Amino acid sequence: MKVHPVAGISRLLWVLALGFGTAQGQESLEAGDWFAVCDNRGLCRAFGFAPAEDESLPWIGGEEESVLELARDESGQFNLRIHAPAGAPPDRIWRLSIDGEAGLEIEGIEKWCAPDETLHLCEGVVLSNPRKVQDLLEAMARGGRVLTLSADGAPIAYIALNGFEEVRSWLQERGLPPSGAIERGAWKRLSDEELTPWLDAARAQPEAQECDTPEADQGYPPGEAFRHPDGTLLVLLDCLAGAYNQVALGFVLPPGGEALRPLKPEWPERFPESEREDLPKLVNANFDPERGELTIFSKFRALGDCGRVASWRYRDGSFRLTEYRIMTFCRGLLPDRWPYLWRD
Repeated sequence: MKVHPVAGISRLLWVLALGFGTAQGQESLEAGDWFAVCDNRGLCRAFGFAPAEDESLPWIGGEEESVLELARDESGQFNLRIHAPAGAPPDRIWRLSIDGEAGLEIEGIEKWCAPDETLHLCEGVVLSNPRKVQDLLEAMARGGRVLTLSADGAPIAYIALNGFEEVRSWLQERGLPPSGAIERGAWKRLSDEELTPWLDAARAQPEAQECDTPEADQGYPPGEAFRHPDGTLLVLLDCLAGAYNQVALGFVLPPGGEALRPLKPEWPERFPESEREDLPKLVNANFDPERGELTIFSKFRALGDCGRVASWRYRDGSFRLTEYRIMTFCRGLLPDRWPYLWRD
């Protein structure tokens, strides 16, 4: 079992339906074929994947992997989703079973089918009925090797149970603090003419001396800059480019300032040191001027199915972390479904 990183292990998720505790430090856990994360607000998500390299199970086709996602909504209710890469027609009888034992039959409304699916295949199951979710979790916790989703007896998805009990006992429910208002203000993108002197100033900074920046005569400027209504200037200078990660350097000029300084987005005091990015280096950076939001996406491989996503929003003169998502399993799950390690 690998803990990544953990600030005190709690053994609890058997009390999924009990009252909430107070929010604690964010944590994540890898156990067997399972991955779980609780963010700073106490909201937890867990992911179970197909058995790794298990040749005893029949091949069901497709390049994607099966994955089970367990999540809790803002009201505290748990829901469960299983992605079935093989797919099956909705008119078949779908069942969830553990090690071949008779299990839960899936109703039509619980089958996940794309609205524009031309082959009339459904690709998963979504369970939100509290009793059904609880019954299935209890059955999974009683032990076994694999959870199988089948259609008319033919398997279309497998979820390994190796590691589920560790994840179940590690997770704990957390309180839902009130959300705070976020200051918004549209930034203005500088024109190419306005941009040039600021990119030159960014290149002259010590942090940029080892950058391999493209030249402006290649048809596009090697960076961009934005100005906030309060006078703050944000400059993003292209620095390095790899196979699937591009690095930019961030610099700011505060209102009334005379020289650029390295951008130092804030990390919350309780945020784990092991997860902090090496700033002002920004990997696959994107800035949304309407939202005043700076996002980075560190890919662990080209597919982008594992890595880290962090976002900061400008508020009260500084960039503050608003969300941090993580997935350390490179198993086909894209960022929109990754769990949060932190969110404000």
